[in-house]
Amino acid sequence: PSIQLSLQQQMNPCKNFLLQQCNPVSLVSSLISMILPRSDCQVMQQQCCQQLAQIPQQLQCAAIHSVVHSIIMQQEQRQGVQIRRPLFQLVQGQGIIQPQQPAQLEVIRSLVLRTLPTMCNVYVPR
Repeated sequence: PSIQLSLQQQMNPCKNFLLQQCNPVSLVSSLISMILPRSDCQVMQQQCCQQLAQIPQQLQCAAIHSVVHSIIMQQEQRQGVQIRRPLFQLVQGQGIIQPQQPAQLEVIRSLVLRTLPTMCNVYVPR
C-alpha cells in the first residue's frame, strides 16, 4: 500500500489536471464543478507529465491506475457514495464487491488511460 500511496501523491498533478475542465478531458466535465483558464491547464499538464516521467517505467501503469482510483474515490466522497450504489453491490458480511454496471468507472478508466499516456507521451501497456 505504501507504494500505491506515494504513487497517488506523486500523481496528484495528473488527478488535478483530469478533474479540472482542461480539454481534451471535458468528458469528465459532468463530474467537475470548476473551469480553469487554459494557462492553468498547461501548467498542470506540464506538472503531470513531469511527475509521470519521474516514475520508473514499470510503475507508470500502476501510477496511472492510482489516478483512476483516486478520481473515483473523490467522486464517491463528493457524491456521498451514490456512485457506488448502482455500480456495486456489497455482498453482506463477505465484503465482496460485484460490479453491477461499472459504466462510470470504465468511462473514467478509459479516459485516463487514453489521456495521460498520449498527453505525456509515455507508453502504457493496456
